[in-house]
Amino acid sequence: MREPSLSTNIRDIFCREPQEDIELPNEHNDFYAQPLQGQAGNNAVAARGPPGPIQKYLLTVNLKEGRNLVIRDRNGTSDPYVKFKLEGKTIYKSKVVYKNLNPKWSESFSFPLQDREQVVDVRVYDKDLTTDDFMGSSTIVIKNLELDKTGEMVLSLEDPNSLEDDMGVIVMDTCLTFRDATIKKRKWHQKKRVGSRMFYFPLVSFLLA
Repeated sequence: MREPSLSTNIRDIFCREPQEDIELPNEHNDFYAQPLQGQAGNNAVAARGPPGPIQKYLLTVNLKEGRNLVIRDRNGTSDPYVKFKLEGKTIYKSKVVYKNLNPKWSESFSFPLQDREQVVDVRVYDKDLTTDDFMGSSTIVIKNLELDKTGEMVLSLEDPNSLEDDMGVIVMDTCLTFRDATIKKRKWHQKKRVGSRMFYFPLVSFLLA
């Protein structure tokens, strides 16, 4: 049964009220380790005017499902998962849905962007014990997204090295906003037990404000 589409109210909430702390991807990479430069004033953010070079964007994605994906296993099915990549680095990796050509993920995440000229690669793979098989790719062109508006995207998968004409589609909701790029420092503490005593070591984590 096809997953019902989000109502207008839910779509508005999805776009207008992102979490204060960005949900980091479930696969570690050094994309987030790079400190953001500059500061943005609160008035510019509140006014929702055209973002200047000192501001950063935030893209929120709700990965919903795949439809009619290609077969990559001998049993006539596939074990698909999705990777989102920016500038060659993985920013999010979905869970694997086993033995399903019409997988449902229902996974949401957010990540920062430097400008609207960036392009996010969306790549689908079949999970195997050795080498994962490629199932097609598409892109999210950031400059084509309207600010502060949630919309559904149906991305057709392609592979220039494949003879398959139809490789299926990936369905997701996206919302692009822009935020204050001020770096916010938060102190966390890591516990370490030495003998019978507990010691605390301060750590510093950089998050978007």
